[in-house]
Amino acid sequence: CPVKKGDEILVDDVCITVLNDRYEPDDDHVGERDGNDASMVYRMLVNGVTILFTGDLQVDGGNHVLETVAKEDLKADIVQMAHHGQHAVTKEFYEAVSPKICLWPTPQWLWDNEDGKYTTPETKAWMKELNVEKHYCMKDGNRAESKSNESPCKLDAPDMRKSSYSRRRIFLPFLVRIPSFSRFFSSLVMALLSTVRY
Repeated sequence: CPVKKGDEILVDDVCITVLNDRYEPDDDHVGERDGNDASMVYRMLVNGVTILFTGDLQVDGGNHVLETVAKEDLKADIVQMAHHGQHAVTKEFYEAVSPKICLWPTPQWLWDNEDGKYTTPETKAWMKELNVEKHYCMKDGNRAESKSNESPCKLDAPDMRKSSYSRRRIFLPFLVRIPSFSRFFSSLVMALLSTVRY
């Protein structure tokens, strides 16, 4: 059955809370990317650390979340940047989250804004204003780390756009080998937070 606002999913000692109901735009706001704005927002709590997953939220969906979810519920230590970090939620949304670490599901070409038509630089500037110093870029099996908004986010794996392997083929075999979901996320969170100065 579908999840709804207020649902809690417990896996070992990890608690995942559903923060919003699916956003359904009215006839005046129907557009080609309404599926993105229907993204569900999840807050994960593990080892006392909160991670906010925003999916592909864009402006309308993000504003709907700001209007219907208490600001204190949005606050998180780590945030997954909405819609790959570009053409997404507003600066006010990220101000409510007030993250210490940003997870960017963003390929190299988008991080670098190669075509000059993306809003990634604007989003990075917002994060600088919010004093976020730690960024992780991850997309299609590629991983990278950037210690500041100025430093490059160079990916250490081949461009998966040129690969015959999908993310599902890469990620799922890894997941089934994890003996404990909780241990996996605990390790991930602690590794991320160990690099942040408070």
